[in-house]
Amino acid sequence: MKSAVILFLMALSVGCMAQNPLKPLNPDSVMLDDFFWVDMVDSATTLFPKMKPQSLEITPKDVKNLPKLQESFANLEPNLFLTGCERGKKNEVKRFKSAKDVVSKTFKLALMMRDGKYFDYCEQALFNEIAGAWKDSASKTNKKDIAEVLATIPQMVYAIDGKDVYINMIVRNRTHIVTEHLDMTIHTMASMPWYGQCIISMDMEKEQEFTLYLRCPHWADGKSVMSSFDATAGSSKMDIYINGERPEKRIVNGYYVISRRWKNGDMMKLSFPYPIMRVQDRQSPSRMALQRGPLIYAFEENLNVKGVDGISNTFDGERETIFLASKKYDEQGNATGQYKAFPYCLDKEKYYPLIFAKKLK
Repeated sequence: MKSAVILFLMALSVGCMAQNPLKPLNPDSVMLDDFFWVDMVDSATTLFPKMKPQSLEITPKDVKNLPKLQESFANLEPNLFLTGCERGKKNEVKRFKSAKDVVSKTFKLALMMRDGKYFDYCEQALFNEIAGAWKDSASKTNKKDIAEVLATIPQMVYAIDGKDVYINMIVRNRTHIVTEHLDMTIHTMASMPWYGQCIISMDMEKEQEFTLYLRCPHWADGKSVMSSFDATAGSSKMDIYINGERPEKRIVNGYYVISRRWKNGDMMKLSFPYPIMRVQDRQSPSRMALQRGPLIYAFEENLNVKGVDGISNTFDGERETIFLASKKYDEQGNATGQYKAFPYCLDKEKYYPLIFAKKLK
């Protein structure tokens, strides 16, 4: 009976989907120059020069199978781990395959449902498990399998439909968008996921009217998108200015919506907050993990922490990453020094058991 109700509701959602699925851009239109991704994407395509990026465009078959895809993800979601793979996948190859499945399912759902929350899941799997698999030189995962996912990233940055332009990932890039309705180049200067300042400028020969949808990730609000985890963080807000003025704030399905007549030289300045989130597993509330942006952090050792302590973030030039630091304690609650926490993706085999620390009262 329960499964029949789920299928009915999902079939109803397809009928209510008045808009067409969004279309990803051709990867040749997007020139990545991103600090986090460009080396991985370039090395993947260089290592496998005959590999053709898989098209991420939604097919009629995908639309027909939307109810099944929704049901599949609805059953999977409560069992997702922080890093974007299914719980219990301790073997690195199985974690990668699970994360790849999450990326595929959630990206399709994001395009068909035009809902930014699905891209939050997709992003978390990309930044943690997929990037981590590529960075791990000793990984047993087939390099070509990882490269095939990395090669699709340029298609994930933007999506379009008519005069709707969606920005799903804030990455440093130069992109030329040419459609029946639009002809423009978008320049994005960004240093994410390390720093939240971003400038997007428009280059076009004539004024064009279109609606820009800018994804507002859960982590910018200090929230976890995953239903089996709770997150707490300090207050924060995302700021947007266009040519020095704040546009009207309108958020729809996880996207900041800006409808206007755009002209050459228009400049949008974005300030994404990066609150440090203390994340607790509802299944094990006595444990605490750390998240900053889409990156999950891991501790250098098994230790005890307190949720009331302040946490600093510092850029480590040698490792080219931001690390987090705060106090650590013994079992009796006595401070014993400081810990450092680093992004899980830097060495996921070493860090997998160290994502959570014991939280003392």
